[in-house]
Amino acid sequence: MQQRTSGFLLIIVGVICIAFTGYNMITREKVADIGGVHISRDVVHTLPWLPIIGLGLFVFGFVLVVRDYKHRL
Repeated sequence: MQQRTSGFLLIIVGVICIAFTGYNMITREKVADIGGVHISRDVVHTLPWLPIIGLGLFVFGFVLVVRDYKHRL
C-alpha cells in the first residue's frame, strides 16, 4: 500500500515537473529612500529545473506502482 501511494505521488509530481519547467518569484527591492520619496524595483528570481527530472520521477513512480501490483498477485 505504501509503495503504491508513493508511486502515485511521484507520478503526479513528475507530470507537474514536465509541464512546468521552472518557478519564478518576484521580490521588491528598495533602491532609494530619500525623505518622502521611496524608490523600489521588482526583482525576478528564477528557479529552473530540467524536464528530464520530471520524466525520471514519473518513471520511478510507475515502477513502484507496477511492482506493488505484481507483489499482490
